[in-house]
Amino acid sequence: MVETAKDLMKVQTYLNRGRDVEYRKTIKTQKQDLIKKLQTSKATIVTNMKTFESSLLQKSVQYFIIRVTPYKINLQKSLVKIQILTLSGFATPSLSSYAILLKAQVAVLDSFSKITTTQELADLLAKYVYLKKEIE
Repeated sequence: MVETAKDLMKVQTYLNRGRDVEYRKTIKTQKQDLIKKLQTSKATIVTNMKTFESSLLQKSVQYFIIRVTPYKINLQKSLVKIQILTLSGFATPSLSSYAILLKAQVAVLDSFSKITTTQELADLLAKYVYLKKEIE
């Protein structure tokens, strides 16, 4: 596109000098049409890239949610068991800190359904991996 714009500027220079005016006008029109086509193509490519990125993000999030749903259910079951132990009087500091980790992980997993950008996805994945290592 840059080369075509440079060519168009050269043609305009020759037109201003009065050299082969009719021939140069035809070339100028062709170059202008080519630039318009290139700009349209560029806009289409950018739009398609954005659509692809958005679709990829949505599919990635959906896939991740499906894959971690059993894990999330197990975390929630563990939290219920910990709550029962706590209410029964078997609470310990380590059990409380473990429950906090489990709650944090469930909150992170819940947040995946609200992701709108790849940066949010990357941040939540980092939190997920960190908490999963801490829990294990």
